[in-house]
Amino acid sequence: MNAATQEMNEATQRMALYSLISTVLVGLGTGLLIWTLALTRQANSAARGAVEVTRMIGEAQVRGYLSNYVPMNGNGEPRLNLAFKENSAIYFVAFSNVGASPLVLHSLEVGYSVGSASAESFVTNGIDGSFRDYYLPTSGVIEKMVCIPKDDIRNTWVWVVIRYQDIYGKKWVLQSVSRLVPSILPGPDDKDVGTYVNASPEPGMCVWSEDDKKRD
Repeated sequence: MNAATQEMNEATQRMALYSLISTVLVGLGTGLLIWTLALTRQANSAARGAVEVTRMIGEAQVRGYLSNYVPMNGNGEPRLNLAFKENSAIYFVAFSNVGASPLVLHSLEVGYSVGSASAESFVTNGIDGSFRDYYLPTSGVIEKMVCIPKDDIRNTWVWVVIRYQDIYGKKWVLQSVSRLVPSILPGPDDKDVGTYVNASPEPGMCVWSEDDKKRD
């Protein structure tokens, strides 16, 4: 009887050991499965990230871009872009779509600031409604005049704010601030037509950013 009881005890202990080993193996298998799933998830995430980067690069190469444009005359020289009328100077700004696809303009606002390029001194000429939903093809050019008090023209910055949309549906806003550099000043009789070269915007003075402004 004692021998039988001892054998049963030993069998029970072996079963308990086998159960423990089985439990450990199942735990290891579960851990390996979770680890494999985590690695698969990381690989999928990396693949999605690579696809997103590729998409962004492709869009950046294809979408339209607005840039300052200097119109030329028939001799290949910068065209006169300043005229005088009564007490005002009228300066013409121009921008071109230098990207690889068309743009749709939503609004164009021009103005000026005197003595400083700060936004606090910005005086707007108003938003031109004629540029709402304006289609601008590749290499297309838009021009707009800015009215400036003639007495302030020697110390003036021209502001341009353009909101537009690319072919991917993304909305952008371009803010350009350029100082007028005189090459010909008005004569004593104010009848001379002068030209002011639109100097290249200084670093940080021409900014593109995504437009989050809500509109109708």
